[in-house]
Amino acid sequence: MRLTDTQEKIIAHKDSPLLVTAGPGSGKTRVLVEKTINLIKSGEKKVLALTFSNKAAAEITERLKNRLDQDEMNDINVGTFHSFCLELVLDRGNMIGLPSSLTVIESDKDKIELLKRILNEVGYQSAKKINPKDILKEISLYKQKFKFPSEENEIYYIFEAYNNLLLEQRLIDYDDILFYAYRLLNEKPQVVRLYNRIYKTVFIDEAQDLNEAQYDIIYSLCINLRNIIMIGDENQSIYGFNGSSSLFMTERFLKDFNPEKINMKENFRSTQQIIKASKAIKNYEDNIGMYPLEGEVSITKKTNEYLEAEWVLEKILEQVDKGNPWVENKVKFENIAIIGRNRYVFQELEQLLIHNKIPYNFRTTAKALESVTQEMQIFEGGLKFITNPHNLLNKRSLEIFLSFSNTVKTTDKNYLLTASLKKDKGVNEEIFAGIVKAWEILLKDNELFSRALSEIEGSVKKSFGSVQSAENTNQNYELFLKDITMWKNHWKKYCTLAVTGSRNLIHFKNQIALGKTANYDYKGITLTTVHMAKGLEYDIVFIIGMCEGVFPDYRAIDDSQIEEEKNNMFVALTRAKRVCYLSFPEYRIMPWGKEKKQIPSQYLKDIYMALKGKDT
Repeated sequence: MRLTDTQEKIIAHKDSPLLVTAGPGSGKTRVLVEKTINLIKSGEKKVLALTFSNKAAAEITERLKNRLDQDEMNDINVGTFHSFCLELVLDRGNMIGLPSSLTVIESDKDKIELLKRILNEVGYQSAKKINPKDILKEISLYKQKFKFPSEENEIYYIFEAYNNLLLEQRLIDYDDILFYAYRLLNEKPQVVRLYNRIYKTVFIDEAQDLNEAQYDIIYSLCINLRNIIMIGDENQSIYGFNGSSSLFMTERFLKDFNPEKINMKENFRSTQQIIKASKAIKNYEDNIGMYPLEGEVSITKKTNEYLEAEWVLEKILEQVDKGNPWVENKVKFENIAIIGRNRYVFQELEQLLIHNKIPYNFRTTAKALESVTQEMQIFEGGLKFITNPHNLLNKRSLEIFLSFSNTVKTTDKNYLLTASLKKDKGVNEEIFAGIVKAWEILLKDNELFSRALSEIEGSVKKSFGSVQSAENTNQNYELFLKDITMWKNHWKKYCTLAVTGSRNLIHFKNQIALGKTANYDYKGITLTTVHMAKGLEYDIVFIIGMCEGVFPDYRAIDDSQIEEEKNNMFVALTRAKRVCYLSFPEYRIMPWGKEKKQIPSQYLKDIYMALKGKDT
């Protein structure tokens, strides 16, 4: 498809800051990719592109790889804010006194255990009303604002002790990644000068999702840079609960950098009916005539949630069987998404999909990698020990099952190999022997991770006997294989991110913590909340549970929350390329068990009137 005049103008722009407001389906990613290629081909070396999700970063990278050779790709760094800042902290953290070989603490459970230790030391052990989760949340808020509590604040000593204990054990938490990156950029001006020499152009994708911490990092890094480009759509700002605001793009960036503004208003994704419906929610500037297909948007009422779910399933099966007039090719489950404001609206539908053996996937946030079987949890503890022998919390977890030699130092790389099983802990001795051999392989060469897993897999098969008898008599066999497969998949994905010779377990574990090795299953129908649907697109979309109090959410009270709910609805509608079905139940079973009559969402009336061509 030929580039539009507006897209050409953005690609040709150079030597001054630029703000691109890009509506849904306007070709934002294409423009970012084309502009990057243009810069690289014209000799403007080193481009940094920052976005908010690993999926978006992977998509941009893949498109660039299809057009550029490896030498040219070496001049481009595409990643999330956290991946870029973690690289900065690990490479240059020593300049602000951080220890080397830091690893990201993944588990909330581990953070709580560390905090409990602090609370005991500072005399809070008798204060049962203190909730460690609440304190961790307060600590997190301070770090996200790049602030320290004052000495008058009772949390001051806990905050300081918690941070010191993390660093003693060579750990940083997720908030520390941006916290320490900001400190480096502000306390060490030579770091900013270095990065300004390296990167001549910086892209900020999805700029409407910036929060204050991220914006402050951009400001510190780019204030003296000519080519800084922000791309975003204020109508798709939906992460206010994380502190994000489109005002950092539409006000702060304008004030601090005085950029030229270009508006991409064309929608090449959605059909005319979907655009009309979305304009009823957010009256944005758009050229409906750009898309020749009319498409379909419809509203359906059902008596209750079960009948609503049944109707959705019947509609899907009908379309997969007979097709849809607005979709050229055969309709597949993978081309369909069902969107809800929250996860609870999917309960009836999930049960029906399972009962009818319909394939589906649920889009969720990447969770910390955790093994299920006890033996593989011990293997995982060994990995943590290899990457960070200073992590005493992990050492104590291993000591529940294992004894270690008193004659070998904890920091000695062979310390782990002195492990022996304690009695009566229910650990399979044969599989544990395979785990120790796997540790030995990894201590010799971190890159032999696949071989280490094969060693464990061999010991599992040997322990359980033949595969056939094991499958019939012991479910643990299947759990072991699932654990091993999970680790294989994470390593396989990691190998696509790091070239041979540069792979190591510390980097591997940190990439896991950033969610970069997660393998999403895209098979079947996609079930997703609005927040997880951001950036995705499907031929056919169902938006279910369209009742007042559900969508819009009952917690939206003030003006900013109400506006954000409209943005949520706008995002949900514009995930559809050809067809969008909206539905709601007349009655819902409430959490306390009573059936309650529902009021249709206010958005349905707005959409209905817009489709009929009437004013609301």
